[in-house]
Amino acid sequence: MTLTRTRLTIGIAAALLVLVTALVAPPSIGGAADHLDSPLVAQDGSTDINDVYVFESPGAADSTVLIMTVNPAAGVMSDTTFNRDARYEFLVDTDGDAVQDTTYEITFKKTENGTQELKLKTKGDKPRLSARGQTGEIINVDGGGTLTAGLYDDPFFFDLAGFQNELAFTGDDFFAGLNVSAIVLEVPNSALGTSGDAIGVWARIEVGGTQIDRMGRPAINTVLIPTGTKNAFNAGIPSNDQSAFRDEVVASVTALSGDAAYAEALADVLLPDVNTFTIGNSEGFLNGRQLADDVIDAELNVLTNGAFTAGDGVNANDKAFSNVFPYLASAHPTN
Repeated sequence: MTLTRTRLTIGIAAALLVLVTALVAPPSIGGAADHLDSPLVAQDGSTDINDVYVFESPGAADSTVLIMTVNPAAGVMSDTTFNRDARYEFLVDTDGDAVQDTTYEITFKKTENGTQELKLKTKGDKPRLSARGQTGEIINVDGGGTLTAGLYDDPFFFDLAGFQNELAFTGDDFFAGLNVSAIVLEVPNSALGTSGDAIGVWARIEVGGTQIDRMGRPAINTVLIPTGTKNAFNAGIPSNDQSAFRDEVVASVTALSGDAAYAEALADVLLPDVNTFTIGNSEGFLNGRQLADDVIDAELNVLTNGAFTAGDGVNANDKAFSNVFPYLASAHPTN
């Protein structure tokens, strides 16, 4: 179901109330993947990571796609541009210690004539990839790969209102008709490792040297971390997740599943908060995350230890994804 601009304008106050409720309520499978997941990121959509995707390129088995979305409800409750004072980073761990070995850093300049100049540079021990261009352009990357950044349809799909109504799902996609700002980077597998290697991928945003947000898998902070600790989680690093946040995750999963032993075991899977991905593997979630993966249905099932199997009734995005770069659906009108 697609939200018309009229409905979106009339309903935005109610939508904000639902999202804010998800932030201040006790741990629950509410909110969104990572939209508005902490009080700090709610202040500036351009530093709020909504979702992170990692998957094998549909058109080139020797390439991997990394996507980060920001600006929830871009053009309505967030801006449509990127923060020129921020560093947007994809981080890649190649040896299993949850510490980045390679970082792809994207920065932006101020908006001029409706676009922003952007730059990509690589930090770490893997082959250097670099690029310069403008938002809205498809940019060839020196060293191999492709880059773009701009306004797109929000690829996340979920019956948020149904969840907040005690799981009375109606199949109404709250995120239909909404946009986000996205960074899409496709890199050669050789820049990450070799086929069959297991890597970890996450994203973070820093402003003035301070980490504002980070995300690996969907809904870890939104669902499992208590409200008073959400800012601290976003400021943390994956290698510290087990020591710093394990107790919170175990408590939340125990509350959802009713099984403390199950929660202890699942905490070892959910933390550290990184997307685990096998290079050259075309499977989806939990092998990275593909755009079409119905992650909420999967997580509802896992976090309740199989007690919830019905799903939310939203099984696909409101607009079809593409099999060609940049894979995201085009943006909805923002006027």
